[in-house]
Amino acid sequence: MATDTAGSDTLPQPRPADFRVIAGSYERLLYGLDGHTVHLENADTKADSPAAEATLTPVFIYPAHINAIKTLASSHRFLATGSSDEHIRLYDLTQRKEVGSLMHHSGTTTSLAFFRASHLLTAAEDGAIAIVRTSDWSLLKTLTGHKGATWDLTKGNCAYTLRLRSPALRVAWSPSGALYATLHDREVAICSTDTGAEVACVAAPASTRTRFTAMAFATVRGGVGKGRKESETPESEVVVVGCENGEVWMIASHGTVLQKWKAHEARVKDLAAAPIRGGRCLLATCSTDGGVRVWDVAAALASTPAANDTAPTEPFAPVASYEAKCRLTCISIMGVNLPKDKKKLSDPVGIFAEASDGAAETPPAKENQQGGKSPSSNDGRRSLAAAARQAAPKKLSAVWNVQKRHGKRGDSAHEEDGKSPKKRKS
Repeated sequence: MATDTAGSDTLPQPRPADFRVIAGSYERLLYGLDGHTVHLENADTKADSPAAEATLTPVFIYPAHINAIKTLASSHRFLATGSSDEHIRLYDLTQRKEVGSLMHHSGTTTSLAFFRASHLLTAAEDGAIAIVRTSDWSLLKTLTGHKGATWDLTKGNCAYTLRLRSPALRVAWSPSGALYATLHDREVAICSTDTGAEVACVAAPASTRTRFTAMAFATVRGGVGKGRKESETPESEVVVVGCENGEVWMIASHGTVLQKWKAHEARVKDLAAAPIRGGRCLLATCSTDGGVRVWDVAAALASTPAANDTAPTEPFAPVASYEAKCRLTCISIMGVNLPKDKKKLSDPVGIFAEASDGAAETPPAKENQQGGKSPSSNDGRRSLAAAARQAAPKKLSAVWNVQKRHGKRGDSAHEEDGKSPKKRKS
């Protein structure tokens, strides 16, 4: 007998997201996008099966800073954003709530990264790298004197020092931790973590004016060897590089350029990769043209390679797209609702960490209780407690009407990077 549910107060629950993309912009806006892969329940197949289509749905658009958002990092639960306003904003994604602010750096925040769900690493133009504990947002250690050094975070000291051939724009670590790569203006160097020795170096063709702008590691199930044949290893790590001309390159760990294609019309400002359910790895890219693109890494490698080193492959469709209509600066992607058996895979940034039951309230950032000052407090630096008091908890609620509040493409915030926005004329 059929049951009448017309009078029931229970509403149908929306389908949980399969992955989450978060992007920051010059216009100070923070975009949160939930990704839903079509027919994902049937996607637990071989890595060479066709890529599944997906949709990106905005869940929040939020003015996070008073200046341009320069960098961000996300884990299963937390989100941190950095700007030239010397603030690091902290959010609890399970509650969609701002929990505080850190101000232990002087100068623009340049890089943020989570180690699992337990620690946050921050870096800024002041030359310091800070280690923050996420349970109470206490500042545990400040690493200074950075001049191309590699740090041992288990001991909090310098493991070895390298002399770089040119200033590095970015540094990325492989998911296994065996390799790291440094991004330079026109070349990418891949090095061994144990010895620091350079394994491979890939340079942009001298006949072009291509410049590299972004870099990340991605994992491919089945392995990729020379000639596009699957190797005997269960997984392979590739370096993904974004270019000023809108291209994206995929480079094997031994230095072979496996693929390149036109991802955006303008320069690729940032990119990030993460695995999702079904064993796939997705790549998210953003550009100054306001476009967000999500690509299937295995599908990109399976497509026809470029005819030569200078010509990109024929364009192919991304898995999902979104137009932010403002100049994007940084992006992150992570898989959600992953099965527990995925924890056995390499997980340096904690994207497979399960949320705690009940999602207990995250304590706001506060100052160190020993002596009332944080370990790195110097003259002219604000304490962590002052930062927490200035940032009252705010809710990341429904999508803001960007067209009404900020004008098309953020008219009230079209200032260049690092400058304060102008007020709108009445």
